[in-house]
Amino acid sequence: MTTFAPGDRVVWLQTPRGGYGYTLPIHARILRTGAKIKVAVYRSEDQTIAHRSVSPDNIRTRTEPFPPLDDLPLEALYDRVRP
Repeated sequence: MTTFAPGDRVVWLQTPRGGYGYTLPIHARILRTGAKIKVAVYRSEDQTIAHRSVSPDNIRTRTEPFPPLDDLPLEALYDRVRP
């Protein structure tokens, strides 16, 4: 199992409710680790940052850049949460 740290750039493999057996790759950054991993994701609908708690089994490392998340310092990801 891969060990993650705050600030790591990852892909969250989201399985939508009623997803009919498929997953969506969502670009994210790690905010906090533990039994569940808290990630920051970019919401393209309203250009905001949202936090999600996800299972470590659904996280993969990524190498390709994703500017809406990667250009922000880690501290800014904690503050830019959609109400």
